[in-house]
Amino acid sequence: MKKVIVSLMAVLLCVSAANATILIGGSVQNGDFEDPTTGKVMVESGNVPSWSVWTEVATASNDTGTDTIAGGVAGVDTRILFIQPGGAVKNMTTETIDAGETFTYSLDFTTAGRSPADIALVYEDAGVFNVIAGTTLTINAVGTVDGSFTALAGEAYIGKAIGVGLISGGSWPEVDNATLTLVPEPATMMLLGLGGLLLRKRR
Repeated sequence: MKKVIVSLMAVLLCVSAANATILIGGSVQNGDFEDPTTGKVMVESGNVPSWSVWTEVATASNDTGTDTIAGGVAGVDTRILFIQPGGAVKNMTTETIDAGETFTYSLDFTTAGRSPADIALVYEDAGVFNVIAGTTLTINAVGTVDGSFTALAGEAYIGKAIGVGLISGGSWPEVDNATLTLVPEPATMMLLGLGGLLLRKRR
């Protein structure tokens, strides 16, 4: 019976992961910055789809944008976002936040020797874009930073649209592959409920 329970739990966890909703990532909301695919393009000019200057945070906004790194990962040309000192950008979705929902998010730091970059979850309140407290993550070495956030009832962000914000920590950080994913709560509840039923049946 223990083997049956473990196997069923593993299956449900796989279903949960498979049914996660990608809100930002890859070609979804231009999380990989590959759109557009040619030339150096500035965010403040409105030419980087899904991304815009985060005016509530940015102290500079005229020279943040995307460009291509030749022979990037696995020798493939890839586009990255470079953020000027004092720059900040955001990418907002139409997903509204409900209490109990869990979101995961991540960011790649692509170029050594650059100043840190921050990624934070953002919510929109009547046209103002605010950081969700406790969600800011800093990365300053080549690699990936990732986090998880669960919405609490009664907070100001409940019912508001969610997105991510990226902030320069100094000298031209270069980043890529921003992601935001909604983790499906129903699958988790199904997992717990099934586990309880199986345990009762065993008794």
